[in-house]
Amino acid sequence: MQVTPERLSSLFEQASDPVPFEQVLVAIEHWRDIATGVPIQLEEPSEIEPTLYADAVFHATGICPERIHVISMRPFFERPAWIPEADHQAMMLGPLGNYLASSVGERLNVLLQKHMMIETPPVQMQDLYSSVHAHIGQALQLRILETYTQMLKGGSDTSMFGIDQARLHPLIVQNLSEALFLTIYTALAGNRGRFRAMQQLLRMQEQAIGLGFLKVSPTEFAVLCA
Repeated sequence: MQVTPERLSSLFEQASDPVPFEQVLVAIEHWRDIATGVPIQLEEPSEIEPTLYADAVFHATGICPERIHVISMRPFFERPAWIPEADHQAMMLGPLGNYLASSVGERLNVLLQKHMMIETPPVQMQDLYSSVHAHIGQALQLRILETYTQMLKGGSDTSMFGIDQARLHPLIVQNLSEALFLTIYTALAGNRGRFRAMQQLLRMQEQAIGLGFLKVSPTEFAVLCA
């Protein structure tokens, strides 16, 4: 199934006591816009609100971070003068993703599944789960790749990078896709408290993309900003 407003509306019409569909559209609007072509605009490190972010993580996962560990993409993409531009471009996309993925222990998407999944989803919800991850996830993957490429070379041409080289995407796209699915899922289930928690987390994800708790410091939650 395609994740369209019309298809989602049909699911909500069939539900017994869901959150109003209009509230769900507002909650996911930012990421639907990005999936359809709007550039990702994350905040600078100084603009991140760690207290609010920690509160959002707590309500969505049941675990309260002692500290929000802010990771800025920008230093990774600053090319030293002694490294040729082409070499720097080829070198950066893969290692950045590997570095972050290997540094995160408990990933946000796994924590969300544990805390937010109310029951085993019926068949139509399993179809929705697959669609959110496949269709929206794939579109977000392309937007993320474009963002990194622009930071590397100041343009929007991504043809020189194969999609597989954007190795950061499995970490952050899975987290975003899971958050989007669970926002819709909790709304359909009529669990207004958990829906509000997912709303809050998605709003904070607009500032910086949540990754998970660090391996070296399991009480610190890592987020990725501009």
